[in-house]
Parts: sequence; structure tokens; C-alpha cells
Amino acid sequence: MYNPAESNNPDDAAKEHFDKISANYERLTGGCTRDVARHLLSLGPPITSTSTILDNGCGSGVVTDEIFKSQAPTALPATIHAVDVSPGMVQLTQAKAERGGWQNVKTGVMGAEELTFPDNTFSHSFSNFVVFFAPDAVKATSQIHRTLKPGGTALITAWDHLGFLPPALKVQKDIRPDLPPFKMPIPDEWFTASHFEKVLSSAGFEKISMTQKQTAMREADLDGLAGIISEFLIKITESWTDAEKEQWRPKLREALHNDPDLLRGDSGEVAVPMLANVAVVVK
Repeated sequence: MYNPAESNNPDDAAKEHFDKISANYERLTGGCTRDVARHLLSLGPPITSTSTILDNGCGSGVVTDEIFKSQAPTALPATIHAVDVSPGMVQLTQAKAERGGWQNVKTGVMGAEELTFPDNTFSHSFSNFVVFFAPDAVKATSQIHRTLKPGGTALITAWDHLGFLPPALKVQKDIRPDLPPFKMPIPDEWFTASHFEKVLSSAGFEKISMTQKQTAMREADLDGLAGIISEFLIKITESWTDAEKEQWRPKLREALHNDPDLLRGDSGEVAVPMLANVAVVVK
């Protein structure tokens, strides 16, 4: 994730950041966004051969990929539009579509606030960890509402808790106590379901169901977990000296080892807990 101080426009900063990490994005999330994407498919109405779907802020194409994995060939949707503000992410999704033979997938570079689809287009609309990056979240959510068919369902997610952040901030304070704590490019109010629901209401949605999904950022061992978190939050170290940067990953490993919230599996795998707020809304 990016440092909002680098750009006056969060959308520009997000585009730059996600372009840079697009090739490794799913590995750096430790499987947590895919967990939630799979969960979303269990919450919405059945997808059929007549469904028209928006994968909004598609990233590396996780939602689209899960649709193809979960659907019988005869029940694949008529069309999936997978769009993202990041050209690098769109290229990645397009490459997956070509490799997988996803002939009914159409990709495009498109920001969440400026969807160019006609009104009442989609039967299903997925926005998996997208809208809180938009400078105007109500506008982005209004676009979801506008492009959804009457009676259509949108499934939208935002983070409630990021388990990787406390140990990372502890290490930052240890190495560079002179710096202000790193802030995620997500307004603090977005970490509450009540704000999320308020945005949905402001966008025109009336039928709103809010739930939560527990997931985790996982790796095979502590070295691997420290590796993906240190790479995911590389912006924290951008102004550090080389000597300070050398301390980042080993100290993060130590902080994770001592983190009381660290999850440990029977086979040695480790994870930090993540909690998503999930909205299912009907137009």
C-alpha cells in the first residue's frame, strides 16, 4: 500500500502503487483477498448463463477467477467486465483471461468513480476492497448503484482490521522513532461498518445487509510472513538509510513472533488476522 503524502490525489497514488506491485499483488496479500472473494460468491444470488457481471477494481482478477472456478461451463455468465484504475492490474487480468480461455471477459482501465457503462447494466456487481481508495467514495458507490440493474445485487467490501499493521508500526517506531507513524491511505472512519453503511445509503442503496468475514494473511513460516509484509509496506522504509533498511525485515520477523495475535497452524504455518466488513446491497 502507498504513502498518501506522495500525491495530492489518492487515486493517482493508488494507481502508481498498484501498477508497481501488480505482478506480485496476490502473493503479497497472503491469500486474504481471495478468501473474501470466494466468500462473496456464496452470499449473492446464483450466477447463471444470463448474468452480466462487473468486477470493479478487479486487481489481479481474483473475483473473476473465482467465478470461473465455481461455475459449471453451462452456467458461466454471459459477460464479465473486469476494470481497474491500474493499467498494470488490467494487463495482469487480461493475461489470465487469455491463458484461461475466458472468452466472455472484457477488461478495461477505468476508475471506480468514472464507470462508463450504461445505466442498469449489471445483474451482479463486485467491488472487493475498492471504494475506500476513491477520493470520493460516495461518487464511486453511486456508480455501482447507477450501473446495477433494478433488482441486481452488489457485493462490496472494506477492511475493519489489518493484523499486519501493529507489528509493522512497532518496528517503525523502534528503528525510526523520529518519524510519524505510517498511516494507511484509508480514512480512519472506513474501519467502521457504520460509516460503510452510511456511504451506501448516500449512494442510493436502501436494501443493505452488513456482515463480517474473518480471514488472515498467511505464509508457510515467519520468514515468509515477514517477507510479504515488509514488501507490501515497503513505502515505510523509503526515506531510511541502507543500514536502517537492513533491520526492517529481521525486526519485523521478531515483532511477529512476539505478537499475541499471531495465528499458528499445526504444520508451522503462520498468519495475522484480518477482518472484512461485507455489504450485500440490492437495487
